[in-house]
Amino acid sequence: MNKAIVYYTVLMFLGIVGGYLYFMNKIISVIFMAIISAVIIGTMKNKYSILMIIFLILGFGLFYQYFNINVPQRGLYEIKLEEYKEYYTEGEYKGRRIKISFPESKEKIKEGSYIEGYGVFKKEVSYNNGFIGTIYIDYVKNTRGGILQKIYEFRNYTVDSFKEVLGEKRAAVINGVAYGTTDSIDENTMNQLKTLGIIHVISVSGLHIALVFSAVEKVLGYKIALIICFLYVIFTGGKAATIRSFIMIMMMKLSKGLYKKYNPLGALSTSALILLVFKPYFAFNMGFHLSYLSTLGIILFYNRIRKALYKLPEKINSN
Repeated sequence: MNKAIVYYTVLMFLGIVGGYLYFMNKIISVIFMAIISAVIIGTMKNKYSILMIIFLILGFGLFYQYFNINVPQRGLYEIKLEEYKEYYTEGEYKGRRIKISFPESKEKIKEGSYIEGYGVFKKEVSYNNGFIGTIYIDYVKNTRGGILQKIYEFRNYTVDSFKEVLGEKRAAVINGVAYGTTDSIDENTMNQLKTLGIIHVISVSGLHIALVFSAVEKVLGYKIALIICFLYVIFTGGKAATIRSFIMIMMMKLSKGLYKKYNPLGALSTSALILLVFKPYFAFNMGFHLSYLSTLGIILFYNRIRKALYKLPEKINSN
């Protein structure tokens, strides 16, 4: 069966949709899963239909397991603090995304730290962003650092360095372009970027990863470039577009090293499958959809468009 990974990824996605429907309406979810299973059995060979149904059920199970978690309403919570936002703080509790609220008088804890704090949990599910709720911390019992904290400290150091050299306003734009952080960009600057039609430059995408990789690879080789790109993905918050781009670049380079033919559609599907396994809520994330659909469009239509525009100069045609 050619390009089986594409079918497995689609079925994983449909299984996640079934999991979402289960939280909305159990009967509709059962009907949806039964129809998909019937179509698979009726159109595929036996050995492939079993694998398809396994991936369908796996997608359902991953989404259900992610959001069906029992969090104590009050008690001691072990949390990984990930990033301070303008109106809330992002963190992780038992592998699930949460929002954290600290007392106003509390001094900022370093991003990337692990926290033990007493507080109250309020369930506020956001299926497209993966949030299961908010933990309101009364007081922090203990904190400890980690590798992630060191990475974030270095990022904050570069941010502060930009501010010292360029000033607050210009540094905010540079940080937005480099790291995708928009919290410090003032409203007037944001409106100017929108008017000029370049607002996308402050949204870290696969293009950023490709540029970083190509620049570093020319100087230090592809192995070091992959390591630096991986750190850059962490720097920028592990967005769907950057993870997709990193996985595809890694697969392309590894395929050459193993003397295997690189299949961009297979690499795209593999990256989506990996993302959905670890972050099933990405199936409802707009950034995930835009990143994958745009890349899919390039894979499917790039050669056709080039052939249609063959009269144009090569440099224009290839770009």
